[in-house]
Amino acid sequence: MIKPIRRIKSLFTDHPKSIGETYIQHGVEATKVSLFLLISSFTIIIHAIFPFIRPPFGTDILSLSEYLNSKTPGKRAEHRQKNET
Repeated sequence: MIKPIRRIKSLFTDHPKSIGETYIQHGVEATKVSLFLLISSFTIIIHAIFPFIRPPFGTDILSLSEYLNSKTPGKRAEHRQKNET
């Protein structure tokens, strides 16, 4: 009976643990990225319709690329290590 429970738990914790995060930390980071992508998508659609309106708040493609790069597991681990010392 314990093995199925451990297996189910590991489905939720193995990946976050492999990148040095807890389940909650991973969920928070994934939610932040998701919300930023949602906002970016909306602003880029507005820009597509009205090309004279530039995407605000760092939601242009270059800023979006830099943001996503900063959210890779390795970069997040580096950031956590800096904050711990």
